[in-house]
Amino acid sequence: MARYEHGGNIYKNSIDLDFSANINCFGMPEKVCQAAILGVRGSVHYPDPDCTELKRAICHLEENRGNRVTEQQIICGNGASDLIYRLVQALHPRRAAVFAPGFQEYEQALGSLPDMDIYKICLSRENDFLPTKQDISEIPEDVELVFLCNPGNPTGLLLPEEILESMLEKAEKENLFLVLDESFMDFVSDEKRKSVTDRIEAIANLFVVKAFTKMYGMPGLRLGYGLSGNTELIHRMEECAQPWSVSLPAQKAGVAACFEEKFVKQTHRWLEEERQYVKERLEKMGIRVLPGEADFLMFSTKPGLEEELLKKGILIRSCSNFTGLSEGDYRIVIRKREENDVLLEEIQKWLFEKHMDKD
Repeated sequence: MARYEHGGNIYKNSIDLDFSANINCFGMPEKVCQAAILGVRGSVHYPDPDCTELKRAICHLEENRGNRVTEQQIICGNGASDLIYRLVQALHPRRAAVFAPGFQEYEQALGSLPDMDIYKICLSRENDFLPTKQDISEIPEDVELVFLCNPGNPTGLLLPEEILESMLEKAEKENLFLVLDESFMDFVSDEKRKSVTDRIEAIANLFVVKAFTKMYGMPGLRLGYGLSGNTELIHRMEECAQPWSVSLPAQKAGVAACFEEKFVKQTHRWLEEERQYVKERLEKMGIRVLPGEADFLMFSTKPGLEEELLKKGILIRSCSNFTGLSEGDYRIVIRKREENDVLLEEIQKWLFEKHMDKD
């Protein structure tokens, strides 16, 4: 299986503004950065292979969100992707299901297993690429593992509550393993958040994926964690990891991030306003925009926008390599107002020039 390209690859071209990677534009909080620096200075020693301090901090973080988890229910990894691969290796299913379009790392991880059969649930543009109850009911009985992302990537949409409940119910009744990727849930405001972390104790075949990299602006450090009430699975995943898979700078930064409540609240207040601003500006240009709840928006317009913006040193994410999407489907992260205005003005110019060419 060929590897697909993620956003955030600023190394191929000369980039002034990167709208392709879904990272908090405020970057790494200063205390998190200082903790990472201390971790670098302490890196003359091996990192704690058990991430003990980090797991304690995660317990604090989840408790503040209203979830009680124990250290034994937490596994830390070299980013969320590391955990996805380790989970697949630990479960070693014969048949699994993914929703399309969706984060393609699920399919890449499944494809690392020999003779893997992947069942794709193709979602409709008419329903904004959200799964329906019928989609869920039609998942074959021999499927052993299902990946689901909430909010979705690249759509940014939250799953309707009834769809989420239907999927959880199916997982329990049919004993299939459900992976709920909540890597972007941190950006969802408290009143709209629909995390299933509080269900891990009751549903043994549920695994929740979380990421530090998005909210806390630390993708280069690589840090994610997973939650499950199935401690036997956690143990099997730990056995699938290379030794010292989470570096000391990442562990120290993660601990500091768990106490950045003020930073997260400030991000929520800013994001609600700025995301709506960008969405309305795009819609005034006649562009169809999905009403995402994460720190990014997906929209559809004429093909060729990515190439034109690249000439101006602006990188956006073409979604044409997502199954079910095509040329003209794009995703942009929400950045600061002055940066968003630069992007929006360039899109407006490009659309005007395309219209003039047509005339």
